Amino acid sequence: MSLRPRLLLWCLGDQSERYDVFAGAEHWGVTVLGADDEALARRFARADTETIAPAEAELFGIAPVLRGGVAQFACRTFERRQAGDHLLIIGEVLDCRVRAGAALTYFRSRYGRADEAESGSK
Repeated sequence: MSLRPRLLLWCLGDQSERYDVFAGAEHWGVTVLGADDEALARRFARADTETIAPAEAELFGIAPVLRGGVAQFACRTFERRQAGDHLLIIGEVLDCRVRAGAALTYFRSRYGRADEAESGSK
């Protein structure tokens, strides 16, 4: 994430069933899922995921976000760039909030957790 201006980048696959919605959005939200949200992550990773139920989302600033998770970002599209088989979407962060807890990670086909770094060095 860039700090000046505050920018957030994410990549959207050209074959995504939601490509048209996300590629054309001027305002959008990002939710960083918590370490205990693996089931939710798996649900949204499926191509046949149904729409989000109203109780699962809320408006944060000008963008919808999931209610759960450890962080939410409300963004306005700053730039779009095609890169191979993905569209890079760069958003200007208009607002953000962070909650306590470890974030969910995904690496080498496995879910894990990103805990807060320990203070000090060894």
